[in-house]
Amino acid sequence: MVCKVFKSWYKRQKIRDMTFKMTPNNLSYKLHAKPTFEELFIERGLEAYNAEYGLKPPTELAAFVTDDAGTVKGGVQGELQWNWLYIDLLWLDSSRRGNGDGAALMTSIEQAACAQGIPHVWLATTSFQSLPFYQHIGYSVLGQLDGRPPGHQYYFLHKRDLTSAAAPLPVTDDPDLGAVSTVRRGLTAYNAAQGIASDGKRLAIFLEDPHGGLHGGIIAATYWGWLDIQAMWVRPDLRGQGYGAALLAHAEAEARSRGCPHAFVDVASFQGLGFFQSQGYQTFGTLTGRPPGYETHFMRKSLK
Repeated sequence: MVCKVFKSWYKRQKIRDMTFKMTPNNLSYKLHAKPTFEELFIERGLEAYNAEYGLKPPTELAAFVTDDAGTVKGGVQGELQWNWLYIDLLWLDSSRRGNGDGAALMTSIEQAACAQGIPHVWLATTSFQSLPFYQHIGYSVLGQLDGRPPGHQYYFLHKRDLTSAAAPLPVTDDPDLGAVSTVRRGLTAYNAAQGIASDGKRLAIFLEDPHGGLHGGIIAATYWGWLDIQAMWVRPDLRGQGYGAALLAHAEAEARSRGCPHAFVDVASFQGLGFFQSQGYQTFGTLTGRPPGYETHFMRKSLK
């Protein structure tokens, strides 16, 4: 079982250790407190599976606007993967809004992607953030989640067939971590000003043997009342034996205990689409051609 979803800005937080029941193969499901190594193991397993389809890990792009003193006043950060650009972060200081800086940032990162042969872009935003702005610059809604966060809507948008044009700002594939952090903090502060708390918590469960060896796992987070499944992988020789379903069930149960009534995942058609459908997940939007020859499905499930 394999899947991969979009990157987001979840903070790492401590969560309790918990071991669930043993399996017939003497494997156990464990919720980890600080699963840095374990997460990397699952991500590498997923990357190896994707590589069988000729797909490479993502590469980063970013652009920033600064004042005369060189202080970062806004920026955009994204990833190139599977013939698409994904916009992960966009923020502008209030002093720089309404004068074209946002459009300049988006044009710049789009053109950097276009120069590398990437013709399409997708992103997500909310009803209290920048939906009208994105629609104004050519993005279309492909799906939405109601109640994410509670009382608001969460929109998935895309823009296809970019055309070459001049980029007004420089773009880097090795952005300064401090600059990215400034953009991330600015976005968090903007959300807080709208009354939206950053309540993300890690949720990671791993399939282990009695000696601590890893044989699979699910990496997720709870955020804004939703379980977000970010990556899932089970060792090839253990697939089809119910381990994936058990990992997912444990993650969903933990999400319910945190007060999350919904779950979300995005998964490519060559990955675990049929599996998630069998577990009650329903597609509410798709990106055709991501990756080329396949589709990415955005899926949701009620956990009530």
